[in-house]
Amino acid sequence: MKSRMLNLIGASVGLIVLVLMFTSQGDAKIDPETAVGIWLFDDGSGNIAEDSSGKGNDGKIEKGPKWMDGKFGKALEFDGKDDYVYVSDPGKSSLDLTKSLTIMAWIKPVQHPQGNVIVNKRAPVAPCNYTLRLADGTNGEFDFWYNSGSWQGYTTTTGAMVKDGTWYHIASTYTSGEGENVKVYVNGKEVEGKWTAGDGKGELVANDEDFNIGGRDYTGTRWFEGLIDEVAVFNEVLTKDDIGDIMNKGIKISLAVSPTGKLATSWGGLKTQY
Repeated sequence: MKSRMLNLIGASVGLIVLVLMFTSQGDAKIDPETAVGIWLFDDGSGNIAEDSSGKGNDGKIEKGPKWMDGKFGKALEFDGKDDYVYVSDPGKSSLDLTKSLTIMAWIKPVQHPQGNVIVNKRAPVAPCNYTLRLADGTNGEFDFWYNSGSWQGYTTTTGAMVKDGTWYHIASTYTSGEGENVKVYVNGKEVEGKWTAGDGKGELVANDEDFNIGGRDYTGTRWFEGLIDEVAVFNEVLTKDDIGDIMNKGIKISLAVSPTGKLATSWGGLKTQY
């Protein structure tokens, strides 16, 4: 009788472990290798913004944006005049994206005319690998742009979306050459938009230009004014649920990353302790 009871307990424990294993595997939707840059801005001081993706894309902080409290942990406050973060590209950078991408960030703009840059990887002229920014004008829309020999620009069309002094989570996903599949999410919800330049059928083209956050390091225009936090770039299209999970929990919790520049051993849902 005692032996049967022990066997029953052992079988039950084994079943529970299997259920937990399969549940945790089902939650792990994001491949850690697809993250090519994660800047939490939780350093809190200094002139380096560490990359938590493990790809070594640490950013250099130029012209003194201020360390401030952010949406999660710390953030950088940009003055809209000349400060920015840049990651140099020596060639064949993991930030050169040619197939698919997801770009996301938390932003709290002070003002939003003139296409303020959130994330940018382009040359003074072309090619532009990708850009995510506040749209030109004062309507509070967002733009996703790239250049494949001609400009391709997708702009949201919701009208007066952004209010100054408010936090917004912005994300854009795109697969090279598939203009019909581009998406922009604001606070986790997909918003309507249209191609205002081109049709998105052109291919993404890599370049050897710097990757910028908060501005463009080659021109005196389109500087972002306000706070930026939790910037991340992936080389695949994330789902709406993935983006929502990151938005709600923050990158450190939802993706189990370390602010010291390396991925933790667990990722996404693979955080169950046995």
